[in-house]
Formats: sequence, structure tokens, C-alpha cells
Amino acid sequence: MVIDLGCGTGLCGKAFRDLADRLIGVDLSPRAIEIARDKGIYDELLTGELTATLLARPRVFDLILASDVLAYIGELETLFSACAGALCEKGRFAFTTEACEDTTAFELLPQGRFAHGRQYLQTAICEAGLCVEHCSSDILRVENQHSVHCHVIVVKCG
Repeated sequence: MVIDLGCGTGLCGKAFRDLADRLIGVDLSPRAIEIARDKGIYDELLTGELTATLLARPRVFDLILASDVLAYIGELETLFSACAGALCEKGRFAFTTEACEDTTAFELLPQGRFAHGRQYLQTAICEAGLCVEHCSSDILRVENQHSVHCHVIVVKCG
């Protein structure tokens, strides 16, 4: 079972649809959920907060996705802990975060989104009982003719 955190209108879900026996999307925006529902990508769509949704479903997910959504969350320890509790034994959590220069912290950017440092992420991942399987840097998008750099990370239990 796969869950797409902050699914929005379904861009990430569409890419993973054929890989999931059951695909769930969750987002805070009822309007985004309506648009995703009209696309017919997900088996289940929920309007709600990410951490609470994960806590309500312990040890069921083979894959948790969070593409371009953690930029709206500063402190990630609580979410990472909820992800650890929601993953099945061999599950994975794949996510992106905007990168910041201070590797040991996160910061609120002028655009109103958060960027996270690599060392901050590593510490939060370990504290949640997860371990990094893959970590790379990439360009998430181009905004106002500037590249937005990001971390692409896959973690697993223990």
C-alpha cells in the first residue's frame, strides 16, 4: 500500500499509480482533493493533516511519498516519527526537501516555504529510527528564473 502525503491534485500519484496495489492520497486542501478525485488516480483520498493520518494507520504502508510537500513544514521530527510508525517492516519513505545552506538547521525562506539542511535531516531521520538508503541533490523546479535545489531522500526502517 502506498500513501502520497500532500498529494495535491495528483501529480506524484499519477507517476506511482501503476506501481501501487492500493494508492491513498492525503492533503489539507479540499479543493485539491476534489481535483485529484476527478482524475481517478487514487483508490482513497483524505482531507487531513499528514501526521494524524499516518498515526491512524500503523505498520501498513510499503511506501510513503512526500514530493515537494515538506517545504510547508519546518520541524520534521514529528512527521518522521509518524512515518516510521506507519511503515511496514520493509517499507520505504521517499521525499524531497528544498535545500538550505546551513546544513544543521531548517529555515523559513522569503517565499514562505521551509528549506532543510542535510545534517538536520540526517539527525531527524536517525532519531525517528529510520536510516538513509539514498540521498542525492537535484533541482526541484525553476522559480523566477532561479533553480530551486533540493534533497531527494529515501529512508527505510531501522
